[in-house]
Amino acid sequence: GIPIDLSETNPELNPLLLPDIIDAPLTDKGRNQCIEQRIDKSKYLGGVELIVVSPLVRALETACITFHDHLPSTDNINGGEEGVVRWIAHEGIREELGLLLCNQRRPLKE
Repeated sequence: GIPIDLSETNPELNPLLLPDIIDAPLTDKGRNQCIEQRIDKSKYLGGVELIVVSPLVRALETACITFHDHLPSTDNINGGEEGVVRWIAHEGIREELGLLLCNQRRPLKE
């Protein structure tokens, strides 16, 4: 690939400034990588009580695919049942690299 100059402010020279990538979803490659690396809770996550994730779309998708076995059921969406892992999407842990549109969030209405 071609190196990207992150200090460049021209979207023609720095594709990370294109509006199309604001809070971009995972690519097919990213989804496949998550599936390949899916964590089996019986091997690695015994006793997990909480998963905290960035609210950016790609981070949420990554977590949902990777921790698929820990998604709450519709019967227990609030995690009140014993053994159910609670999920939090927290604004304070999202990526923030200023200029890059890929690290900006979509409006909540989207």
